[in-house]
Amino acid sequence: MNGIKKIKLPVSFDESLIGRKSVYIEVPGEPFAKQRPRAARKGRFITIYTPRETKLYEQKVLTQYNRYYRGIKLQGDLSVEVEGVFPVPKSISNKKREEILSGNVPHIKKPDCDNMAKVCLDALNGVAYDDDAQINRLIISKKYGEDAKVRITITENKLLSEE
Repeated sequence: MNGIKKIKLPVSFDESLIGRKSVYIEVPGEPFAKQRPRAARKGRFITIYTPRETKLYEQKVLTQYNRYYRGIKLQGDLSVEVEGVFPVPKSISNKKREEILSGNVPHIKKPDCDNMAKVCLDALNGVAYDDDAQINRLIISKKYGEDAKVRITITENKLLSEE
């Protein structure tokens, strides 16, 4: 199609964002929450470190970003939407499954929304934007869906025509 990439827009995409610079990525797999830092004694010293699973998930988010947007860094104040899509449990009836997939049943189990967003934002810090302090609007949601994934949309709040 003439070199133009079509992207899927998030469900809650705001029409007012048209004309603004934004990036959209999908991270396949079950959403993951940032784990607490761990401490380990090394001789007389105590070392604080990030758990391995958290580092691996952050690398997964970063890989997806670099796949399409390597070298693109958003500037100014930013809006971010993080949507976690969780698989429907396999042990439920087809009737209940249809009800869940229709959006009538919220996902109110772990992981927590804030920790799910934290791992994504920390992974993109310094790559998609200079510092996560630039984010002044954050929307986080969880829902059930056919395929487990995390959708991340980052948008510059400044219109491109204002540059």
